[in-house]
Amino acid sequence: MEPSPPPAPEQARFRLFDSITSFFRKASQTQPLMLVLDDYHWADEPSLLLLRFLASHMEENRLLLVACYRDVEMSKEHPLAKTLG
Repeated sequence: MEPSPPPAPEQARFRLFDSITSFFRKASQTQPLMLVLDDYHWADEPSLLLLRFLASHMEENRLLLVACYRDVEMSKEHPLAKTLG
């Protein structure tokens, strides 16, 4: 039997993000959680995509998501500026 080909990068990223979201969703069912992400002005694009995904899929859960960043080190072209918008 021949092994199946690896998933496309976008599909693999979605599966990872969905797994992380499911973990926080299940963990927040027993008690409220607060997730603090520091120095997000240095975040790379995949980390920003994860932040967007989490924020858009956790609205009815007991998870407080706090992302700290320094806006003095961030231009309007910075990827985080797009995420915050």
